[in-house]
Amino acid sequence: MIKLYYTGALENGAEQKEIHKSLGGYISGTQIPNGRKNNLFRDISYYTKVKNENEIICIAAKNITDTQLQDVTLYANVPEGYKLLAAIVTPNISSCGAPIFEELKTQRDLPYYAEFNDITSQQNEILIGTIEPQSYIGIFLQRLKSADTQNISECDNVEELAQSTNSIKNIELNFNWA
Repeated sequence: MIKLYYTGALENGAEQKEIHKSLGGYISGTQIPNGRKNNLFRDISYYTKVKNENEIICIAAKNITDTQLQDVTLYANVPEGYKLLAAIVTPNISSCGAPIFEELKTQRDLPYYAEFNDITSQQNEILIGTIEPQSYIGIFLQRLKSADTQNISECDNVEELAQSTNSIKNIELNFNWA
């Protein structure tokens, strides 16, 4: 079984519940709630739509069992018009012996030591590999607008667009293993 945690805690295992601060660093003791709206990404604002900006977070996945999880794979189901990229990373060990990930300054930054793959839909399932018992892997997630999503231009009805909500409510991360 795998549990997901936010990162960005001030120290290993400390509480950290804010999505926009889950940018790597120490693993928090805050488990990501399952099935809750906006548990991975915030609503897409009008500004984000106009600027077509991406959003990146880093979460930690922990094998909470006492057995090795082999041939672990990952894919995501996301709402139409968007895609989700993932970069799998192993933690470094801090001077205090705690697992720690590369820390980003903002949600617009990219990690230096990670390669992103499209995980949108089961056809894009990626192989993570083996996760040892009671150990973590890091997952940088990047939300992108699909190329076929209509771009907003200066001729669009700004008031109508600002009132519309385009929230990503149902991102489903699917882990499978042998």
